[in-house]
Amino acid sequence: MAGIWFLLYLYSFLIGCCVGSFLNVAALRAAAGESFVRGRSHCPSCGETLRVWDLVPLFSYLFLRGRCRYCHAKISMRYPLTEAAAGGLYVLCLWRYGLTLQTMNAWLVASLLLCVFLIDMQVMIIPNGLVLAFLAPILFDLALTGFSGILGRVIGFFAVSLPLLLLTRLIPDCFGGGDIKLLAVCGFLLGWKAILLAAFFAVVGCGLVCMVKMALKTVKKGDHVAFGPYLAAGILAARLFYTPVMDAYIALLGL
Repeated sequence: MAGIWFLLYLYSFLIGCCVGSFLNVAALRAAAGESFVRGRSHCPSCGETLRVWDLVPLFSYLFLRGRCRYCHAKISMRYPLTEAAAGGLYVLCLWRYGLTLQTMNAWLVASLLLCVFLIDMQVMIIPNGLVLAFLAPILFDLALTGFSGILGRVIGFFAVSLPLLLLTRLIPDCFGGGDIKLLAVCGFLLGWKAILLAAFFAVVGCGLVCMVKMALKTVKKGDHVAFGPYLAAGILAARLFYTPVMDAYIALLGL
């Protein structure tokens, strides 16, 4: 039995790596305003069209020792790191939900959030098309749950997004429109309790990282910071671990 689960985890990791490779290209092209469904993959340095054996997730990078086969320019570490991260997230989802349809939906959510992370980190924009793509896991989730808890989902749609929208009216540009839209759709996906936890994770994570960066003087007070990557991490953490986190919190309080 242990051998079977090892193969399942390995299989999910490899699938995740392949999806991560696609997401990385899609994010890079979306950030550059290019189509990710047209055109062959090419080296950003020499422009040479890449062959199939140049595009095997992780293995091509290791085999080529991090350099282009044609011009020998260094390949960004972003490629293998994204592929490995996606593979790890797929394994985590399988570990959390087992052999269920919830795992497939969690893979979809993780993939979309990873794409949000990559694009917003690079250009500080969350495309509307990417936000709309979350309708897919929402419909999947509704089909799995039979529309149970719909009121909590509706409240979740407004629970964090509406206060942030009002805050941006008082303090212009304190939050991006993409952040607010993402919180709205993911609030409907998760429900109001989990989206509050996701926002808490995001704020704490962003605050801690910003404090470290300010201490290292890599950012200064008043600089704009991409909040989307922290939201993506917080939403995924809440999606996967809301129940165990809340159980641990209640046990800590002795309730």
